[in-house]
Amino acid sequence: MLKKLIARADISLRSNKMVKRGMQKRGEIELNLLNILTTPGKRNLDVGANKGVYTYQLQKHGAVTSFEPIPQLAGNIRLADFANVTIEECGIDDHMGSATLSVPHHKRKIGALNFPAATLRYVHATDCDQIAVDVKTLDSFEYDDIGFIKVDAEGWEENVVRGCEQTLARCQPVIMVELVDYVAPGCLVDVPNQLAALGYTGFFIDHEKRQARPLSELDPQNPQAQNFIFTPKNQTDVLAKNCTDALQKL
Repeated sequence: MLKKLIARADISLRSNKMVKRGMQKRGEIELNLLNILTTPGKRNLDVGANKGVYTYQLQKHGAVTSFEPIPQLAGNIRLADFANVTIEECGIDDHMGSATLSVPHHKRKIGALNFPAATLRYVHATDCDQIAVDVKTLDSFEYDDIGFIKVDAEGWEENVVRGCEQTLARCQPVIMVELVDYVAPGCLVDVPNQLAALGYTGFFIDHEKRQARPLSELDPQNPQAQNFIFTPKNQTDVLAKNCTDALQKL
Protein backbone atom coordinates (compact mmCIF):
# COMPACT_ATOMS: atom_id res chain seq x y z
CA MET A 1 0.00 0.00 0.00
CA LEU A 2 2.82 2.43 0.87
CA LYS A 3 4.54 1.85 -2.47
CA LYS A 4 1.24 2.46 -4.24
CA LEU A 5 0.74 5.76 -2.40
CA ILE A 6 4.30 6.85 -3.18
CA ALA A 7 3.85 6.05 -6.89
CA ARG A 8 0.55 7.94 -6.98
CA ALA A 9 2.05 10.95 -5.25
CA ASP A 10 5.05 10.97 -7.59
CA ILE A 11 2.87 10.92 -10.70
CA SER A 12 0.17 13.30 -9.50
CA LEU A 13 2.57 15.93 -8.16
CA ARG A 14 4.65 15.85 -11.34
CA SER A 15 1.54 16.09 -13.52
CA ASN A 16 -0.10 18.89 -11.57
CA LYS A 17 3.16 20.84 -11.66
CA MET A 18 3.17 20.54 -15.46
CA VAL A 19 -0.44 21.78 -15.62
CA LYS A 20 0.52 24.83 -13.57
CA ARG A 21 3.56 25.51 -15.75
CA GLY A 22 1.32 25.36 -18.81
CA MET A 23 -0.96 28.02 -17.37
CA GLN A 24 2.12 30.18 -16.84
CA LYS A 25 3.18 29.76 -20.50
CA ARG A 26 6.22 27.73 -19.44
CA GLY A 27 5.09 24.23 -20.30
CA GLU A 28 2.50 22.15 -22.12
CA ILE A 29 -0.58 24.35 -22.07
CA GLU A 30 -2.45 21.55 -23.86
CA LEU A 31 -2.76 19.77 -20.52
CA ASN A 32 -5.36 22.40 -19.66
CA LEU A 33 -7.47 21.49 -22.69
CA LEU A 34 -8.04 17.78 -22.12
CA ASN A 35 -11.64 18.33 -21.03
CA ILE A 36 -12.25 19.72 -24.53
CA LEU A 37 -10.07 17.31 -26.52
CA THR A 38 -11.51 14.18 -24.90
CA THR A 39 -15.01 12.75 -25.40
CA PRO A 40 -17.14 11.50 -22.48
CA GLY A 41 -17.59 7.74 -22.61
CA LYS A 42 -14.68 7.23 -25.01
CA ARG A 43 -11.29 5.67 -24.24
CA ASN A 44 -8.12 7.79 -24.30
CA LEU A 45 -4.73 6.50 -25.44
CA ASP A 46 -1.43 7.82 -24.09
CA VAL A 47 1.28 6.70 -26.53
CA GLY A 48 4.64 7.33 -24.91
CA ALA A 49 3.31 7.68 -21.38
CA ASN A 50 6.80 8.10 -19.87
CA LYS A 51 6.33 9.27 -16.27
CA GLY A 52 2.56 9.48 -16.50
CA VAL A 53 1.98 13.24 -16.80
CA TYR A 54 -0.73 12.93 -19.45
CA THR A 55 -2.02 9.60 -18.14
CA TYR A 56 -2.83 11.17 -14.77
CA GLN A 57 -4.75 14.07 -16.28
CA LEU A 58 -6.51 11.91 -18.87
CA GLN A 59 -7.81 9.46 -16.28
CA LYS A 60 -9.88 12.30 -14.86
CA HIS A 61 -11.85 12.32 -18.13
CA GLY A 62 -12.40 8.61 -18.71
CA ALA A 63 -10.66 5.30 -19.25
CA VAL A 64 -7.01 5.44 -20.37
CA THR A 65 -4.69 2.92 -21.95
CA SER A 66 -1.08 3.97 -21.55
CA PHE A 67 1.70 2.61 -23.74
CA GLU A 68 5.21 2.72 -22.29
CA PRO A 69 8.02 0.35 -23.27
CA ILE A 70 10.51 1.25 -20.50
CA PRO A 71 9.94 -1.26 -17.67
CA GLN A 72 10.76 1.16 -14.82
CA LEU A 73 8.31 3.78 -16.05
CA ALA A 74 5.54 1.36 -16.99
CA GLY A 75 6.02 -0.33 -13.63
CA ASN A 76 5.60 2.92 -11.68
CA ILE A 77 2.33 3.77 -13.46
CA ARG A 78 1.12 0.22 -12.91
CA LEU A 79 2.08 0.43 -9.23
CA ALA A 80 0.01 3.61 -8.81
CA ASP A 81 -3.01 1.50 -9.78
CA PHE A 82 -5.32 4.27 -10.98
CA ALA A 83 -8.80 2.81 -11.42
CA ASN A 84 -9.27 4.07 -14.99
CA VAL A 85 -5.79 3.20 -16.30
CA THR A 86 -4.56 0.13 -18.18
CA ILE A 87 -0.83 -0.25 -18.92
CA GLU A 88 0.56 -1.82 -22.08
CA GLU A 89 4.32 -2.31 -21.68
CA CYS A 90 5.30 -1.93 -25.33
CA GLY A 91 6.34 0.60 -27.92
CA ILE A 92 3.96 1.62 -30.68
CA ASP A 93 5.20 1.23 -34.24
CA ASP A 94 4.03 0.43 -37.77
CA HIS A 95 4.71 -3.30 -37.35
CA MET A 96 4.55 -6.07 -34.78
CA GLY A 97 7.71 -7.50 -33.27
CA SER A 98 10.68 -6.17 -31.33
CA ALA A 99 12.91 -3.13 -31.58
CA THR A 100 15.81 -1.39 -29.87
CA LEU A 101 15.00 1.62 -27.72
CA SER A 102 17.86 4.09 -27.19
CA VAL A 103 17.82 5.86 -23.82
CA PRO A 104 20.32 8.76 -23.65
CA HIS A 105 22.59 9.27 -20.67
CA HIS A 106 21.55 12.27 -18.61
CA LYS A 107 23.81 15.27 -19.29
CA ARG A 108 23.58 16.71 -15.78
CA LYS A 109 22.88 13.72 -13.53
CA ILE A 110 25.88 11.42 -13.59
CA GLY A 111 24.89 7.79 -13.97
CA ALA A 112 21.24 8.61 -14.69
CA LEU A 113 19.27 8.04 -17.88
CA ASN A 114 17.21 10.69 -19.64
CA PHE A 115 13.99 8.68 -19.98
CA PRO A 116 11.90 11.45 -21.64
CA ALA A 117 14.34 11.45 -24.59
CA ALA A 118 14.19 7.68 -25.17
CA THR A 119 13.62 6.90 -28.83
CA LEU A 120 13.36 4.12 -31.37
CA ARG A 121 14.95 6.46 -33.89
CA TYR A 122 18.69 6.18 -33.12
CA VAL A 123 19.71 2.57 -32.77
CA HIS A 124 23.49 3.03 -32.81
CA ALA A 125 23.92 6.13 -30.64
CA THR A 126 27.04 5.80 -28.47
CA ASP A 127 25.83 7.92 -25.53
CA CYS A 128 22.77 5.76 -24.90
CA ASP A 129 21.77 2.56 -23.20
CA GLN A 130 20.05 0.15 -25.55
CA ILE A 131 16.89 -1.64 -24.40
CA ALA A 132 15.17 -4.41 -26.33
CA VAL A 133 11.41 -3.77 -26.31
CA ASP A 134 8.29 -5.25 -27.81
CA VAL A 135 6.52 -3.11 -30.41
CA LYS A 136 2.93 -3.32 -31.62
CA THR A 137 0.61 -1.32 -33.84
CA LEU A 138 -2.37 0.46 -32.36
CA ASP A 139 -4.46 -1.24 -35.03
CA SER A 140 -3.54 -4.63 -33.54
CA PHE A 141 -5.61 -3.79 -30.43
CA GLU A 142 -8.75 -3.39 -32.57
CA TYR A 143 -10.18 -0.58 -30.45
CA ASP A 144 -13.64 0.68 -31.37
CA ASP A 145 -14.17 3.27 -28.62
CA ILE A 146 -11.26 5.72 -28.93
CA GLY A 147 -11.96 9.43 -28.50
CA PHE A 148 -8.48 10.90 -28.03
CA ILE A 149 -4.91 9.81 -28.73
CA LYS A 150 -1.82 11.61 -27.47
CA VAL A 151 1.41 10.65 -29.24
CA ASP A 152 4.87 11.55 -27.96
CA ALA A 153 7.34 9.12 -29.49
CA GLU A 154 10.50 11.22 -29.82
CA GLY A 155 10.71 11.28 -33.61
CA TRP A 156 8.80 8.05 -34.24
CA GLU A 157 5.41 9.71 -34.69
CA GLU A 158 5.11 8.95 -38.41
CA ASN A 159 5.49 5.24 -37.68
CA VAL A 160 2.91 5.42 -34.90
CA VAL A 161 0.37 7.03 -37.23
CA ARG A 162 1.09 4.52 -39.99
CA GLY A 163 0.26 1.75 -37.54
CA CYS A 164 -3.09 3.23 -36.48
CA GLU A 165 -4.71 4.12 -39.81
CA GLN A 166 -7.53 1.60 -39.32
CA THR A 167 -8.16 2.90 -35.80
CA LEU A 168 -8.37 6.49 -37.05
CA ALA A 169 -10.74 5.50 -39.84
CA ARG A 170 -12.97 3.46 -37.51
CA CYS A 171 -13.05 5.72 -34.42
CA GLN A 172 -12.35 9.20 -35.86
CA PRO A 173 -10.62 10.35 -32.64
CA VAL A 174 -8.85 13.61 -31.94
CA ILE A 175 -5.11 12.96 -32.12
CA MET A 176 -2.44 15.19 -30.58
CA VAL A 177 1.06 14.57 -31.89
CA GLU A 178 4.35 16.02 -30.68
CA LEU A 179 6.38 17.13 -33.71
CA VAL A 180 9.89 18.51 -33.24
CA ASP A 181 11.81 19.08 -36.46
CA TYR A 182 15.30 18.89 -34.96
CA VAL A 183 14.43 15.47 -33.56
CA ALA A 184 12.80 14.17 -36.77
CA PRO A 185 13.70 16.44 -39.71
CA GLY A 186 10.74 16.94 -42.03
CA CYS A 187 8.10 15.84 -39.52
CA LEU A 188 6.32 19.21 -39.57
CA VAL A 189 5.43 18.51 -43.18
CA ASP A 190 5.39 14.72 -43.36
CA VAL A 191 3.04 13.93 -40.47
CA PRO A 192 0.39 16.59 -41.31
CA ASN A 193 0.43 15.34 -44.91
CA GLN A 194 0.11 11.77 -43.67
CA LEU A 195 -2.92 12.68 -41.57
CA ALA A 196 -4.41 14.83 -44.33
CA ALA A 197 -4.49 11.73 -46.52
CA LEU A 198 -6.66 10.16 -43.81
CA GLY A 199 -9.12 13.07 -43.82
CA TYR A 200 -7.63 15.00 -40.90
CA THR A 201 -6.74 18.67 -40.56
CA GLY A 202 -4.91 20.29 -37.68
CA PHE A 203 -4.06 23.30 -35.60
CA PHE A 204 -1.62 24.26 -32.87
CA ILE A 205 -1.81 26.28 -29.68
CA ASP A 206 0.06 29.58 -29.64
CA HIS A 207 1.13 29.75 -26.01
CA GLU A 208 1.88 33.46 -26.03
CA LYS A 209 -1.42 34.52 -27.59
CA ARG A 210 -3.35 31.71 -25.92
CA GLN A 211 -5.24 30.81 -29.04
CA ALA A 212 -5.58 27.96 -31.51
CA ARG A 213 -4.06 28.74 -34.90
CA PRO A 214 -4.21 26.84 -38.22
CA LEU A 215 -1.16 24.95 -39.44
CA SER A 216 -0.85 27.44 -42.31
CA GLU A 217 0.27 30.04 -39.75
CA LEU A 218 3.09 27.91 -38.37
CA ASP A 219 6.59 29.31 -38.87
CA PRO A 220 8.67 26.18 -39.65
CA GLN A 221 11.89 28.07 -38.99
CA ASN A 222 10.76 29.02 -35.51
CA PRO A 223 7.80 26.79 -34.59
CA GLN A 224 5.42 28.31 -32.07
CA ALA A 225 4.46 24.88 -30.73
CA GLN A 226 5.56 21.27 -30.35
CA ASN A 227 2.14 19.67 -29.89
CA PHE A 228 -0.21 19.61 -32.88
CA ILE A 229 -3.88 18.70 -32.69
CA PHE A 230 -5.60 16.91 -35.57
CA THR A 231 -9.23 16.01 -36.02
CA PRO A 232 -11.52 14.92 -38.87
CA LYS A 233 -11.73 18.03 -41.06
CA ASN A 234 -15.43 18.64 -40.44
CA GLN A 235 -14.70 19.05 -36.70
CA THR A 236 -11.50 21.10 -36.71
CA ASP A 237 -12.90 24.65 -36.74
CA VAL A 238 -15.30 24.02 -33.87
CA LEU A 239 -12.68 22.29 -31.74
CA ALA A 240 -10.12 25.04 -32.41
CA LYS A 241 -12.63 27.71 -31.38
CA ASN A 242 -13.53 25.81 -28.21
CA CYS A 243 -9.83 25.57 -27.33
CA THR A 244 -9.31 29.30 -27.89
CA ASP A 245 -12.35 30.17 -25.78
CA ALA A 246 -11.07 28.00 -22.94
CA LEU A 247 -7.53 29.39 -23.17
CA GLN A 248 -8.79 32.98 -22.90
CA LYS A 249 -10.28 32.08 -19.53
CA LEU A 250 -7.05 30.71 -18.03
